[in-house]
Amino acid sequence: MSTLGIRRRTEWTLAMIIITLGLLPVVGTGQEEGADRIERVKRDELGSGQLALLSGRTVGVAIERWMLGGGLSLDRLPIDGDAFLVIHLRGGQLITVIGDERVLRQEGDYWSVPRDVVMAVETDDDSAVLEVTIVR
Repeated sequence: MSTLGIRRRTEWTLAMIIITLGLLPVVGTGQEEGADRIERVKRDELGSGQLALLSGRTVGVAIERWMLGGGLSLDRLPIDGDAFLVIHLRGGQLITVIGDERVLRQEGDYWSVPRDVVMAVETDDDSAVLEVTIVR
């Protein structure tokens, strides 16, 4: 399957999760990392709910939009608790550091972050927009 096919399939799957769970947008929390980063990190929860897996197990799923200002460097995304992340870079570009691997991400890229692994992010002069699916 081509990269475009995988991307469309992933977007379709996420859309079905949103529709199935009846997720609705809510007002953002505007979380910041330190006084010098006010209004440089904006976090909006697009929705959350429970998802029943075929195995009978239930997991919590939340979808958030993160807007990261230019020239930003975060040692970690401030996500509470133990979670598996699926991330889609919706706009801009940034550098991620996951474990010891440093990667330049481009608009449209998807990647995942395993539980108990920290992801650091850096933006250049431009801002970046992430769509983060959090599975607990």
